Amino acid sequence: VIRADLPEQADRYEACDDGNDVDADACVDCVVARCGDGVVRRDVEAGAFGYESCDDGNEEDSDTCLNNCTLARCGDGIIGPGEGCDDGNDNPTDNCHECQPSRCGDGVLQDGERCDDGNDIETDDCLPNCALAVCGDNVVWEGLERCDDGNGDQQDACTNDCQEARCGDGIRRNDLNPEDPGFEACDDGNNEVGDGCNPSCQRELCGNGRLDPGEACDDGNQEDRDGCRRHCAVAVCGDGTLRIDRQPDEAGFEACDDGNGVDEDNCLNDCSVPTCGDGVVWAGREECDDG
Repeated sequence: VIRADLPEQADRYEACDDGNDVDADACVDCVVARCGDGVVRRDVEAGAFGYESCDDGNEEDSDTCLNNCTLARCGDGIIGPGEGCDDGNDNPTDNCHECQPSRCGDGVLQDGERCDDGNDIETDDCLPNCALAVCGDNVVWEGLERCDDGNGDQQDACTNDCQEARCGDGIRRNDLNPEDPGFEACDDGNNEVGDGCNPSCQRELCGNGRLDPGEACDDGNQEDRDGCRRHCAVAVCGDGTLRIDRQPDEAGFEACDDGNGVDEDNCLNDCSVPTCGDGVVWAGREECDDG
């Protein structure tokens, strides 16, 4: 029974009296239930007037229970626990997505981002800074780039199309010394011989130590008195150059070589020194020589 004989300010005033001990209905200790009294009403269906999903009895609107006695949720427009933002909409491309500030790497393409794949992998088509992978960004794009040094130098170990430099690619490397592996003296991009640049990317010239077209020999030195002349011709008796690389008992030994084809002078045509009894009359020295 509701007492109606007392003013609202009286100690025993009753605004309601439902005659039960249930606090979760419309009357709590003879006071009409209200949002914010700290007691969750259970006598009202969800969606009906007066329904409460929570009631923490405070006026703090940034905790798990809002001031209208509804549970805080992402998208309610109020920043609650664990939320960095809450703009109250479902637009993933603005500055707040799933109640967290938009950032590069969240998997959502935002203004100012060229891509956003939501991972930290550097070798795919979208870099961790949300820029598209390109040749020259100093990051190797797996599956498409063999290298990427990001320096713009076409003539080092990594070309400007992000492929490893190789002999025959038509680009001469200039980052190596002649004694270094991979050194290229030339690179004409073909496997032809006789065009000035051989398939090993070395110049075809006499003295390079490789037998190039038009050369009978090439020993790579400038010694003219061995088996290969400095113009890459094989040394022969009668060429006018004395070989010094052979001993008397070795094939090709020359005791002399005057290159004149005259057999009666101081050097025979077989590049031996004339002697009495060799069957050749030594002009000015011998009267006869019947061998």
